[in-house]
Amino acid sequence: LLSGQVQVQTIRLVEPIIEIEKFSDGRWNVLGLLGDNVEEKAAASPEPSSRETAVADKGTRSYDVRLDNFVIVDGTVIIRDGLAGTVEKIDNINAKVAAASLNGPFDSSGSLVARGFPLTYDISLGNIIEGRTVPITFSVGLAPEKGRLSASGVLTGLDENPTFKGTIAGESTRLSDLIHGFSGAGELPGLLGQNFAVQGEIAASAAGVDLSDLNINLGMASFAGSVRAEIGEKTSLAVDMATASINLDDWLALAAIPRPPSVNSTAQKKTEKTRSSNSTVSLSLPEKPIAEGGSGDFSLPTGIDVTLAINAESLTFRGGLMRQARASIDLANGEITISQLGAQFPGGADVAVFGFLSPVGGKPQFEGQIEVSISDLRSTLDWLGLSPPPVPSDRLRKVTLAGNLKATPQQLLARDIVLRFDSSRLTGAATVNLTRRPSFGVNLVLDRINLDAYLVADKPARKSPAEAAKSATTSGAKSTPPAAPVGGDNPIAQSLAGLKALQGFDANIKARIKTLVYGGTSIKDVVFDGSLSDATLDIKALSVAKMAGSSVSLDGVLANLSGIPSLKNIRIKGRVGDLGRLMRLAGSEPPPLAKSIGTLTLKTTLNGSVVKPKIKLELGGAGGVLSADGQLLLMPVIGGFDGKLDLRHKNLGALLRTLGVDYRPARKLGRLKLAANVKANISGLALNDLRLNTSPLSLQGSAAIAIDGARPKITANLTTREINVDNLLPVSGSARLNDGTRALPAAFVVPRAQNPASPFRHTVALRPGKWPTDIIDLSALKRFDADLKIKSNTVIFGKYRVENADIVATVNNGTLTVSRLNGGLFGGVFDGRATVNVARTLRVKSGIVLKNINVAKALLAVTGEQMATGSGELNLDMNTTGNSVAALIAGLNGQGALALRKLDVKTGGQGTAMSAALGLVAGLNNLGGSLLGNKRGGVAADITGTFAVSRGVARTNDLKLVSSMGNGRASGTVDLARWLIDVGGQVDLSQNFLGQILNQGAPTASTVPFSIRGRLDAPTVKLDTSSLITGALPLLGVDKLLRKKGLGSLLQNILPGLGGTGQSRQPPPPGDQPPPPPPA
Repeated sequence: LLSGQVQVQTIRLVEPIIEIEKFSDGRWNVLGLLGDNVEEKAAASPEPSSRETAVADKGTRSYDVRLDNFVIVDGTVIIRDGLAGTVEKIDNINAKVAAASLNGPFDSSGSLVARGFPLTYDISLGNIIEGRTVPITFSVGLAPEKGRLSASGVLTGLDENPTFKGTIAGESTRLSDLIHGFSGAGELPGLLGQNFAVQGEIAASAAGVDLSDLNINLGMASFAGSVRAEIGEKTSLAVDMATASINLDDWLALAAIPRPPSVNSTAQKKTEKTRSSNSTVSLSLPEKPIAEGGSGDFSLPTGIDVTLAINAESLTFRGGLMRQARASIDLANGEITISQLGAQFPGGADVAVFGFLSPVGGKPQFEGQIEVSISDLRSTLDWLGLSPPPVPSDRLRKVTLAGNLKATPQQLLARDIVLRFDSSRLTGAATVNLTRRPSFGVNLVLDRINLDAYLVADKPARKSPAEAAKSATTSGAKSTPPAAPVGGDNPIAQSLAGLKALQGFDANIKARIKTLVYGGTSIKDVVFDGSLSDATLDIKALSVAKMAGSSVSLDGVLANLSGIPSLKNIRIKGRVGDLGRLMRLAGSEPPPLAKSIGTLTLKTTLNGSVVKPKIKLELGGAGGVLSADGQLLLMPVIGGFDGKLDLRHKNLGALLRTLGVDYRPARKLGRLKLAANVKANISGLALNDLRLNTSPLSLQGSAAIAIDGARPKITANLTTREINVDNLLPVSGSARLNDGTRALPAAFVVPRAQNPASPFRHTVALRPGKWPTDIIDLSALKRFDADLKIKSNTVIFGKYRVENADIVATVNNGTLTVSRLNGGLFGGVFDGRATVNVARTLRVKSGIVLKNINVAKALLAVTGEQMATGSGELNLDMNTTGNSVAALIAGLNGQGALALRKLDVKTGGQGTAMSAALGLVAGLNNLGGSLLGNKRGGVAADITGTFAVSRGVARTNDLKLVSSMGNGRASGTVDLARWLIDVGGQVDLSQNFLGQILNQGAPTASTVPFSIRGRLDAPTVKLDTSSLITGALPLLGVDKLLRKKGLGSLLQNILPGLGGTGQSRQPPPPGDQPPPPPPA
């Protein structure tokens, strides 16, 4: 000590605790230990003069102080920052300090735990050279051997402006360990778990820091550049780094690194113990709450300017190369300017972003521009792992996008959007609200898009023979059937499932397509304007202005999308100017009638649950209006309806012709009124309270079609008023054929299915021997079943009048059964039944009963003349097979009975199947009149008999005639197939009749043979009176009758041999030829 040398061998500071606090006004508590207002006193004390300093120096002796070992054991430092609201604790401080002198060198090393991480340090200062320069070496490491940072160099200008120049270096097996050790960071990205190294030149002073020749290695990536910071009234920082390549795929594949657990510290308990026992050496202050931090409002510092420039020649991402990645970002005056941010991506894609980031209202806001150019979109999508849209390969190649962006944490706004792809241009704006409930809005206009170019699929490439063989081999393998779509085959159910996705956000959409080309047709002005809010879709407009001569619009509200949606005043309006064009646009071939339908109009309103909405519909077209009012049934399948249907048209005939039915009836059909209560569902269609009214027809009842069985089934229960069939028959093919001498009923034959002629045009007249041979195709009866009941007050057909017609018929598995066919006919009744079995050859079985038929009315209806009076009965029981009318007639088999009672023939006639009977009775009447000198009129006769039919030929052996002139019997055949009759018999004149002729009291019997041959409707009837002539029977006045013009020839034709000429009888003409002229 006397020599001026002071050597301190050892100082041990055990478990010291030091608390340092910075008050909210910026003062530090350690300054208070030096006395009150230390800073003020220091500022107020005048500096000593040079003379005083010299005197003092003379009176002061210099000492050489040496500190060999200053040791701190298990120390603790607590730093409170009341201004920032933070508390830092450094414990487990173990350090050793040594100083050779007060001018150095100084050495210190030790360890401590900061933020739970163990650290080591070493620091060495050389001798202070001339009070201005000192060498420094410093390093700090993360134990155990996890990383180290070091710096070495020279600190100069200690007396004026201290400046450090040297080198810095650092390394770590895992960069994350350094970051966790020196910061409070939590989980870190996996890329920071790689080995790390840094080195560079440093120049630092109070004015700033300059890091040059900076090289950073992270894993396999290397960075080079510089960092420069200037500290003054405004701090500035400039970072310029570049790298050759970075494999982002490798970096992103690394797992995240959690923050390791803190090192257990024993200082906590020791601190509490020390505070109680050594409180006199503690700098602890009373506990005080830490001031709360700021409000968290976003702001950017205004006292610092930052320039960041980062460039990467290539980045490997998703297996592709991103080239020329660049970022140039500046921070100045509290605002970030992004001068350049972009890269070139695979597929020839170039992305660039420009703009500004600034605090607005305490929130960050970006406002700038984005430009995207893609030369090959398919390659870019493939790089991103996205499948391109299913469009031809030459579509969606080049795409460009430009727009102005404005973004905040709550909203993203894009304006002046210009998107170009292929030959289309999309413009507009979009807004996305990033709130708790997301929402967005768009207003877009697409100038033109050719959908045809996107919908045409590429032609499949031709397969090689080997590939074709492989395909053929695998084609027979069993394949897993595709999974059934959600909601089955009902698109409504599938759409409802998709609608639930709309409940999670709100939207406001306005979109317009000026021109859309589809199917070679330009569709103009496709517009959608609607909003989605709280699971409610408000469609203000959804319309197409022009589409193949048509237009359509829709508006209304679709509510409750989160559950079962409901429709609120959904209105659909449409106009179809050309149905054919519209159907072709939809991919359907229009029928020929599409041209004649004309303009169609549609008005529809929907309300209620989407499962069962109420509908009001009005469809106008072809001069008529179809209206519907009821409920639709859309679930579980589409097609249900329950409501009223009304169809009105001013001209039914014109409507049928418009629909392709060439039907021109004798009487105008007039207005059509059709109304019914309709109930339709998956099982079928039911029409109740059905009312059909036209001028010639009025119909009421019910009808139904069931489609839930093996075949559709039609059920009908209908009643009609008077039906005049003649009024309904087509003019061009009248149901009656007039050949100049007689009127024959015509037969309507069902045409073959492939026959293009209209069924209303296809009429066939019955002519002898020429029954229609057209094939009767009733195969349609196999495709449906039916249960029909039809009643009509009156059915008029020509001069036929059927009263109270009652028809009951069924169709079952290809068999038509008419179980009841009743009505009143010609003052009598008829009762019929029939069965038609549709097989390869038609099989028909029928039965007909006619009772109390008024012969006069029947003949009047058939011939137009009232030739006779009386009544008739007919009973038929027939069966046949065949595929044409001719075959069915030729195949007739069965039996029947005929009865004509009190038949009084006024005059013979032709043109009816009764011509044979009429001719026979007329001949007897003429014979009686001739023999009695016209003193006797016609006589009433009864004709009865039975017959059997075999192969179209009716044969009778018991035909009987009973009259006052005598009784007759006959037998013969009627060939229905050839329309011929051949019947012969005789009449036994009664004794009373002969007595009247001879005027004698004892009559004498005589027989008159007769024959009926020829066409059934025009037979030749002959009575053989030769036995009367040869019997020298006096015929009063016969000579006078024979001399009368015309009458004599007629009598000789009917009564051969009359007048005693002795001419032989000519044989009857062949049945298929007209009879020869009578003898002269």
